[in-house]
Amino acid sequence: MSINDATGVSPSLQVAADLRRKIAQGELTVGDKLPTARELADQYGVALTTAVRATDELHRDGLIEKRRNKGSFVAQAPQVVELASDRYQRGPARQASVSNDPFDRVDAEAWTEVATPRIAKRLGIELGQEVSVVRYIWHIQGQPVQWSMQWEPLTLTRGTAIEKPANGTKGSPSVAERFRSIGIQVDRITEKSWPRMPSIEDSKILRMGPGVPVVEIERTHWADTLAVETADIVIRGDRLVMTTVHNL
Repeated sequence: MSINDATGVSPSLQVAADLRRKIAQGELTVGDKLPTARELADQYGVALTTAVRATDELHRDGLIEKRRNKGSFVAQAPQVVELASDRYQRGPARQASVSNDPFDRVDAEAWTEVATPRIAKRLGIELGQEVSVVRYIWHIQGQPVQWSMQWEPLTLTRGTAIEKPANGTKGSPSVAERFRSIGIQVDRITEKSWPRMPSIEDSKILRMGPGVPVVEIERTHWADTLAVETADIVIRGDRLVMTTVHNL
């Protein structure tokens, strides 16, 4: 691989991306030793400091481990976030999904605020109305891999048992279950998803380099034509597997 200055991507990120590709495609497997920084610099035709930054990027992302006086080695593949098409089902299917939940920690911070025009439009509420807000950060094996912002209209929840959103811990009631408890039946969930490069906030929260893409999901829970919740979910692209089952 040759470094292309015309791409606008820094040489260190291009080197890191090619090494990621080799790991993903099995050219480099778990336990394999990477070339030294000097060897990588010669191989890719870059400065030594560029090669060092590339390996630092992979180390930050957990793809390689550095052993003192021995070099860098491909690490055990990290656990991924698997999004199955049945993850919002109720009953036994959901209980199985919860028991297989890979997340080992969820941090949650909640507050209330006046809905922004964007959120007011998504929830179908008037400007100036208050919403409850929760920011969640999900961890796997101690590493943050997903974060989200969730909004619910307080016109629906204020004074009820679900005014304070769930804390997101394993086994917590789903959005549909929470609203059903106050007599609102969620019957539809819509999602839009797209890949993008991370924002500064994404990189800071998920503790990853700027060369790792993310997948953003815009989700809304509906009770007929009433939007009861909407959320923006951001997942590291190198930790995501999406599974869809179509019954014919």
